[in-house]
Amino acid sequence: ASAVVLDLTEVEFIDSTGLTVLLNGLRSVTLRGGRLAMAISNPTVLRLFEITRLDSTFDIEPTVEDALRRVRP
Repeated sequence: ASAVVLDLTEVEFIDSTGLTVLLNGLRSVTLRGGRLAMAISNPTVLRLFEITRLDSTFDIEPTVEDALRRVRP
C-alpha cells in the first residue's frame, strides 16, 4: 500500500511492544515508497509519542480525515 492511515482515536494505551509494531509498519511502508499517518485523539497516547520523541517520526493528526489528507499525493 502506498498510503496507510491508522485510526488510533479509540486507543487508550500503547506499550513498548505496540510502539515497536508501529515503527516496523512505518519502515515497511516507507521502504515501499509509501506514507503512513496516524489519527490520535487521546492526550495520554499522544503524550507517549511526545515523551519518546516519536511524534517527530510519525505523521500524527487529531482526526482520520486529517490523516487521510496527510497521505494523499
